[in-house]
Amino acid sequence: MRKSDRNKKKTVRNFRSRERFFRHNDQWCFQTREGARGPFESRVIAERELGRFIDTMGFVEQNEKHLPSGLDWKNVIVVDMG
Repeated sequence: MRKSDRNKKKTVRNFRSRERFFRHNDQWCFQTREGARGPFESRVIAERELGRFIDTMGFVEQNEKHLPSGLDWKNVIVVDMG
């Protein structure tokens, strides 16, 4: 659970469920609290990109005081730093 979610009421939607991934025009996407991401050529690639997205959001949360205010999450680029 992200730190930003700790003080919020629990929602009905479980973002760790299988419905997080969906197909659109024969390509794969995934849904996050911040919006849909994709498309990707395969579900395997979408799953890998979701992992990178989660890692990126964790980094952002840990370093939020160094980020510009009013950051538009749709413009956040996921970077593999491994």
